[in-house]
Amino acid sequence: GLAQFTVRLSTPPTAGVDVTVQSESELDFTVEPAQLTFDDTNWDVEQQVSVHGAAENRVDGNVTLAVVLEAAESDDDLYDGIDPVDPTVTVLDDDVAGMVVDPVDGLVTDEDQGTASFDLVLTAQPDADVTVPVTTSGAEVVVAPAEVVFTPSDWDQPHPVTVTGEADQTVDGDQ
Repeated sequence: GLAQFTVRLSTPPTAGVDVTVQSESELDFTVEPAQLTFDDTNWDVEQQVSVHGAAENRVDGNVTLAVVLEAAESDDDLYDGIDPVDPTVTVLDDDVAGMVVDPVDGLVTDEDQGTASFDLVLTAQPDADVTVPVTTSGAEVVVAPAEVVFTPSDWDQPHPVTVTGEADQTVDGDQ
């Protein structure tokens, strides 16, 4: 996402005025430009600062942080060292914890050790390992592995699960 605000001086300076602009947390957002420069010709012209939310794939909730406007640097003694108010930005978290199963349906196996497989992938990066138990609701198939473990480093990689058909010695049709 994008947010914007403007900065200008209240009086004309006698020398150039530079204000450095930074993000309090570049993990959550970045700012541009990194520096604002004012002089006696543009002191009253609003200079725009753009704040860009960073895509970080973590479910960490909304966070309010500051855009840091450093103290002004200038040969004009009236402006040198003036520290403007740091505006705050609320970064809305658009990440949702969840899991994708692919494919969801259409898997077919048979009682003669036929196999089918599907993949599990998390939708957001976890802070710690996530263990997903994998079981079956019937006796005619076996699933492997019995649990899938996602780590903060492999959360977005497909983790395969294999379903193998097992003979049950009962004439019970397709299950």
